[in-house]
Amino acid sequence: MPATSTNEDFADAWQRRHGGLRPLGFMMRWAEAPHWVRIHALPESRRYPADAADRAELLRRQNAVAGDLLREGGAAFLVQSFWEAPDGGTPDTVVAGRAAAVSRWGLSVAFDFIVDEDPDQPIRWTVMARPVSWHSGAFDPLLLLVAAGDTAPTLFMSADTGAVFAPYDGGADLFWPDAAAQAAARERYRPWLSAHPHGL
Repeated sequence: MPATSTNEDFADAWQRRHGGLRPLGFMMRWAEAPHWVRIHALPESRRYPADAADRAELLRRQNAVAGDLLREGGAAFLVQSFWEAPDGGTPDTVVAGRAAAVSRWGLSVAFDFIVDEDPDQPIRWTVMARPVSWHSGAFDPLLLLVAAGDTAPTLFMSADTGAVFAPYDGGADLFWPDAAAQAAARERYRPWLSAHPHGL
């Protein structure tokens, strides 16, 4: 997973591709980022894997869509974001997650942003990133942590197209580079889509 860029490059690339959107899958969806498709990680829209067969199916789906978005061997950024409470306190789980982002995944701080929906309780988010090359299977340990809800909000962004793969505990939010790619993905991954009218 060679590093060929810097986090300054990531901050610039994110701004260029996504403007004022925040680099968290759920915030991108809330902001109605264009060309979104959601897939579910398991049959019958089950949220968590129950056994080895479920974990294998989850990884098969996640690697398939990520490879489609990011391309095998494609240059990308791995990104995780961590929040800080308004009083400056941070839960132990967030502290541990941030330490793991550095020690296990090799991330470093790219930029911060503030969410101030409640002016009396603004929340600071720290975005950490590193340049990587996407290879199917290479990030399986991380994908399983995401699937279990045991790590910070995580996404990968293609350095070439700006496409975003944002796995979560239950599936993945996919942000394609254009409407044609989005439509093709909806058809290609139709069996993995939700029956919910809004695609959730």
